[in-house]
Amino acid sequence: MVSLDYFLTDYSYVELQSDYKIANVGLLEKGAKLKIEKGFSEGFSRYSLFLNLHDGEITKMIGQDKKRVEIPYWLIPVQPDTLIQGDLYFKLISFGSLYGVPDDLKTKYISMIDSIKQLDSIPQQDKEVIETHNILTENELIDKPYFHLKVDSVEIITVYLDETEFAEISKFNRQELINEGKKIKLSLQGKMIRNDIFYANEIHRLDKIDGKTYWRK
Repeated sequence: MVSLDYFLTDYSYVELQSDYKIANVGLLEKGAKLKIEKGFSEGFSRYSLFLNLHDGEITKMIGQDKKRVEIPYWLIPVQPDTLIQGDLYFKLISFGSLYGVPDDLKTKYISMIDSIKQLDSIPQQDKEVIETHNILTENELIDKPYFHLKVDSVEIITVYLDETEFAEISKFNRQELINEGKKIKLSLQGKMIRNDIFYANEIHRLDKIDGKTYWRK
């Protein structure tokens, strides 16, 4: 919970200084206004907020004094987007999501995951598969296209993105890049889901430049 100090009146409101999620059902963007609701009797210093501030309502911006407002627990701070850079990396054999997988095979895969979860003793390799599956499902990435990004000399991460942006990536052919002595340098904006999983909501920059294209089977 985030606590802020403000001067409170019947017409006071808070202007959010960053993005917040409303549980799992929506997003309040930076600059959104939340009106004060005096939910306690006089003498209490804590006030709650509610989301019914209309444009025509008489309000006063809060910005001074010592009384405390608590932003409700169901408003979750949203981490700002991260900008990452790297080179397009090709893995010839890779299974990173269910994108493009026929429905019958999807069903079999999900059934397999569920069966493994029921085992009394789960092998470490299977635990890692389940963990990744859960992360992708929770972040709604399990059906999204993906590619691999070489961010430094040793680290390769998996980048998930929407189909429109993926079309800009999938048009490049590994062998053609190698033959031309070229590589694809990318700057991506989005969120780091795990240290090896990134969701890109925007291709900030894409350049075809001289260099070595790395790959593996």
